[in-house]
Amino acid sequence: MDNPLVSVLVTVYKQGRYVRETLESVLSQTYRNWDMIVTDDHSPDNSLEEIRKVSDPRMRIVARPQNSGLANIPRNEMIRASRGKYLAFLDGDDVWLPEKLERQVHFMEENTDYPFSHVACLVVDPDGKDLYVRNGGRYPPNGDCFRALMEKCFICTSTVMVRRDFLEEVGLFSEERCLRNNGDDTEFFLRCARKGKIGMPTTEVLARYRWDNQSLTHHPSRWKPGLDLLTRRDLWEGRMTKKEVRDLMWTKWDGAAYLKRKEQNWEAVRWYGRKMVRLHPCRPKGWRHWAAGLLHRG
Repeated sequence: MDNPLVSVLVTVYKQGRYVRETLESVLSQTYRNWDMIVTDDHSPDNSLEEIRKVSDPRMRIVARPQNSGLANIPRNEMIRASRGKYLAFLDGDDVWLPEKLERQVHFMEENTDYPFSHVACLVVDPDGKDLYVRNGGRYPPNGDCFRALMEKCFICTSTVMVRRDFLEEVGLFSEERCLRNNGDDTEFFLRCARKGKIGMPTTEVLARYRWDNQSLTHHPSRWKPGLDLLTRRDLWEGRMTKKEVRDLMWTKWDGAAYLKRKEQNWEAVRWYGRKMVRLHPCRPKGWRHWAAGLLHRG
């Protein structure tokens, strides 16, 4: 295997409690030929102070003068400033296991037709307690993962490695709210899956993803998509029919409505029910969700 450079790009916002562990997990990697850019997105807490406690000549710290409002903005700034053959993304509260980079670099060097790879991750709570393996540890076979990704986003951003030259084909991360409910990253993954193969070196867990209900990722406003997949014909046209996408969206909204009913988030239940009715007015499930949401209105 050659020894290509990997640029590790770390986004940090209000993660002072976790960021040193995150950065130390990069320093502990068995693969050593990397450089790292860490951007603090004008955190109001002690994040920047904690970042500066970690020292390595391969590490560069960027302190943004104001908050971007969207993690993809500093992420794209780091992509433009990086120099690696491969780019690996990491959020400031997640952690890599020691062999994560080595396994991905080896896979992508041995399989040059795969410009994008990711690994399995374990979901942990804010205190680091193990919860569950994301996606139940079940992933589609390596290769064309577009349809599977349309059905469900099984990729965690902090596990992704992408070849730099591939970004010239697919573009950078969107800097607009495009497909809410974590859809800003999902939109990027779909563009990648449309253009190239997606692979996993192993189903072994090689990262830890922190589930923190106080983070922006899990803010209650995030359940409303900014744009539905149906409106993004550029993502699916030629790969799926409009009917297939409509049926897929109805099924996704049905599942989301059931989840929100368990959480007693009745505003969300109303929203999903109404969307289902508009898409397929003759199917009773949408009406039932909408009615349940209306019955529990404030």
